[in-house]
Parts: sequence; C-alpha cells; structure tokens
Amino acid sequence: MARILIVDDSIIMRRNLTAILKEAGHTIVSEASNGTQAYLQYRIHKPDIVTMDITMPNMDGLEALEHILEEDPDARVIMISALDQKSKVYTALRNGAKHYIIKPLTADKITTVIDSVMSKEVSKKEVIEKPQGDKKAFEIENDEGAFIVTFNENLSFDKTVSMVYAVQGFLYLDNPSIVFDFDRYEIQDEESLTKFVGLLNKIRSSNGTFSIKLKNPTFITRLTNKDNRLNKRFETNVFILE
Repeated sequence: MARILIVDDSIIMRRNLTAILKEAGHTIVSEASNGTQAYLQYRIHKPDIVTMDITMPNMDGLEALEHILEEDPDARVIMISALDQKSKVYTALRNGAKHYIIKPLTADKITTVIDSVMSKEVSKKEVIEKPQGDKKAFEIENDEGAFIVTFNENLSFDKTVSMVYAVQGFLYLDNPSIVFDFDRYEIQDEESLTKFVGLLNKIRSSNGTFSIKLKNPTFITRLTNKDNRLNKRFETNVFILE
C-alpha cells in the first residue's frame, strides 16, 4: 500500500480522493490546496505517490510537478485532469509525471492507475530513464489529436520501457491515436521488441489506433514475426518509407 499526498484546490475533491484511497488501503500522509503547499508537503513527507490537480491558484500542477522533480527525480506524480486539459496532460507526462486520471474520478480509475504506477516502480528491471540534458531517446508530439512518437537513437531495453510507459499514459484518453516513426532508428533486441508489441496490444484493447512508419526490411520482418496481427502486406498498420 502507498503513502499518498493529495493535491487539489477543491476540498470536496480532496475528501472524495481520501475516502476512495483509504478504502483501498492506502495512507494519506497530507493534503495541499495549491502547488506551493504541494512542494512543501512533499519535502516534509516524501510520499510514495502524489495525486496532483492541474489547475490550482498560486502555483498550478505543472509548476509544482517541476519543483517536486527537481527535489526528487524519482517522485511518482499522477496528474488529475479535466477532459479539456489534454494538452496539459501531455506536457505533464513529457515532463516526468508517471500517469494521469481524467475526471470524473471513480474508485476503479484511481486504484487502477495507482496500482499500475506502484507496480512499475517496484520492478527492478523496468526503471524509467530520466532524460539527461537536451538529448532524449524519443520525443512525443501532439499533432491534431494524434500522438507522434519519433526516435533519436536505437532503443535499448530501458529506453523501450521508458517509451512504452510514456505512451501507456495516453490510453486513458478516448480512442487514442498513436504513430510510431521508425524512419531512422529502431528497437534493438528481441526482449525490447516483445515489450513494444505488448504496447500495441494494449492500444488495441483500449480501442485506440496506431500506425507504424518504418524503412528497414529486416526490422519489418522482425516486427511482423513478433506480431502476426499486423498486416504482413503492410496495407493497414505499417507504412513503408521510401
């Protein structure tokens, strides 16, 4: 069970979250009504999880996320967002938030996301890589509702896990659309490729759509051998780049 800091400017929302989380067996170490309080309470309590509202007075959730991650790069922050704040959710995930929950909140949504974040963190192998400097292994852009994933290097296992984890955050949106662009770089080892195919299956099961752009014939063969649900004639999901 997790020690949790709840951050929301609505006392009603904090009470609802507290009731749900306590019912699930978690401990509420503190509450905060704005980003400034959140940062101070994080420094005092060092919780396992922070649930962070995006829109708050004085300091919003995005700025609070930044300060908390400066204090503790391993902080596990889950963003709480309204449906019309998708662009801010994307920014938060790109900046280091571990996951997010779209309002209206339900016990099932909350416990599923928290369990997911906690299980990722206890895995010794699946450590999420923190970007260093300006160099990032991959980048995600929002292009008119579709999330475009491009790669700046060939992905090793830890970087594949990082990419998979980031993309999984979008699967709580309605009918997410994701494009993977393997024009220049690829996934290196078979374990990483298996991880990627697992992500494709999760996109399918969430009623999302995906497309894959690639060029290397060897990588095409490896991918289709790993996932026989991809159209091997490349008519549906996979686009060959000339």
